[in-house]
Amino acid sequence: MNRSLPWLLVFAISVLGCGESGPDLAISDIQVVAPVPGRTASVAYLTVHNQGRKPAALTSVSSSQFARIEMHATILKDGVARMQALDTVIVDAKGTVDFAPGGRHLMLFEPTTGLIPGKNISLALHFDTGAILTVEAPLKTRIKTD
Repeated sequence: MNRSLPWLLVFAISVLGCGESGPDLAISDIQVVAPVPGRTASVAYLTVHNQGRKPAALTSVSSSQFARIEMHATILKDGVARMQALDTVIVDAKGTVDFAPGGRHLMLFEPTTGLIPGKNISLALHFDTGAILTVEAPLKTRIKTD
């Protein structure tokens, strides 16, 4: 993942249900990548930060721009990389969790509108605490590897 993305790309629009004792959550390094030509599934990478004193569980991600979003992990089994769906991702107290190429990632299925490179994609991250973080990032095109 490109770690040079500035923290300014973090657009925490709302944190709901996080009382004073709730975790202090933030998102950085968000990237949303357009689908492979001929496909409809996009992928998103980001880092979740928990500066709170208690662990927080990321239970789902949603967007009005996609029919569904799934959390996945890439696992190696018998020498073959496979995706495994994740129901929950725990972010330890004072910890971070990376969603990065070759590891955890978000799969964004069935766009509800046309995907235009540069247009912002909005994602709502839902936590077990009731917190919802809404972040945005421009859709990036895939880099050709010839």
